[in-house]
Amino acid sequence: MFINTSGNVGVGTATVGNLNTGGNVSATGNVTGGNVLTGGLISATGNITGGNLNTSGALSTSGNLAANNVSVTNSLTSSVISASGTITGGNLATGGTASATGTITGGN
Repeated sequence: MFINTSGNVGVGTATVGNLNTGGNVSATGNVTGGNVLTGGLISATGNITGGNLNTSGALSTSGNLAANNVSVTNSLTSSVISASGTITGGNLATGGTASATGTITGGN
């Protein structure tokens, strides 16, 4: 079957094998699918909920990042990192000031 139209097509439920378009596909409801593959961008104005985020690139946010565990290797930041809990790490190196309102315990 082949449909050629330059206007809108309104249907209740459409079951098709493949959808190929050079234009836009728009839905006002939910879109449910197995995989989303793109060579371009995925954009969302709301929350993105998922199991894991795996990237070989950068994770960039202009707001807060809330996470249970954050593991970082070779991190560079020019911003403030703050934590209300305990920070456990191998080494603390600073070119600036380290301050504490509680007790500092050291080996030497």
